[in-house]
Amino acid sequence: MIKNITNLGDAALYCDFGDKVNKEINSNVINCFKNLQKAKIKGITNISPSYNKLIISFDLKITNFGLLKKKLKI
Repeated sequence: MIKNITNLGDAALYCDFGDKVNKEINSNVINCFKNLQKAKIKGITNISPSYNKLIISFDLKITNFGLLKKKLKI
């Protein structure tokens, strides 16, 4: 589960899954990563997972931080 979503520059957002690094949190990151790949949301140009974070880059001509944040709040 995503704990916080913040801006990362003007064309990316940063999804924080928590401060800990463990299998459960990493599994949540990977599941979110795979779901976003399958969803093929217009405007997303790159998705970069790490142990407990996910960075999503997007094209400002197609979408913006607010719209993507709403789509991620599930």
